[in-house]
Amino acid sequence: MIVRMWMTRDPQTVEKQETIVKAAQVMAQYRVRRLPVVNKRADGKEVIGIITSHDVLHAFPPAIKPFAVEGTQGAKLDPSASLVSDIMTPNVLTVNVEDPLEVAAKILRDKKVGALPVLLNNRLAGVLTESDCFRALISILRIDKGGVRITFDLSDADGAPLHDVVGLAGQHGLEVASFLTFDDQEKRVAVMRVQGADTAPFIDKLWKLGHRVLTIYSPSGKHRES
Repeated sequence: MIVRMWMTRDPQTVEKQETIVKAAQVMAQYRVRRLPVVNKRADGKEVIGIITSHDVLHAFPPAIKPFAVEGTQGAKLDPSASLVSDIMTPNVLTVNVEDPLEVAAKILRDKKVGALPVLLNNRLAGVLTESDCFRALISILRIDKGGVRITFDLSDADGAPLHDVVGLAGQHGLEVASFLTFDDQEKRVAVMRVQGADTAPFIDKLWKLGHRVLTIYSPSGKHRES
């Protein structure tokens, strides 16, 4: 999965010479918390920074609510911080449209930022947020499709091999909706989600074959642990 599949395309932007009042109005109107700051050029928008709702909020006096409809009308700002260029973060982190989604997610986590402008040919193509990454995770795991979630412990070499599990699901008329492996502290874990009319025979077979099943969860609320 790549960034362009999940980014918000053609996001709202501001230019550095615009006022903070204008930035607040755009944020309020479009219900966004971050705006890329751009230079508009013939070949697109060049990203030169980013401004957040936190930046805007701290540019106004405490009594002013900048994101209310009437909040910025007649507001007296600190004259030393009246333009977007005064409060924006320059040299902003970015990603490219074809970057793997996990690379972008790691930047968001490691750098503790909430959004990344996405570039195509060094011009703004979109914005990727933490929420976009959560949407992608839900889609990858197919949580919204229901089914039964089974977690296996792969760290024990004496356990039954996992390679036959997908075939076993097919034998029971089930669809493997998602399959992931990852490290959980000192364990190597696999998480599998299967869908079908009757998953109980498949699950019973897993236990009988000796698979190291840690947990089984279904949307009906049944939760079983080894």
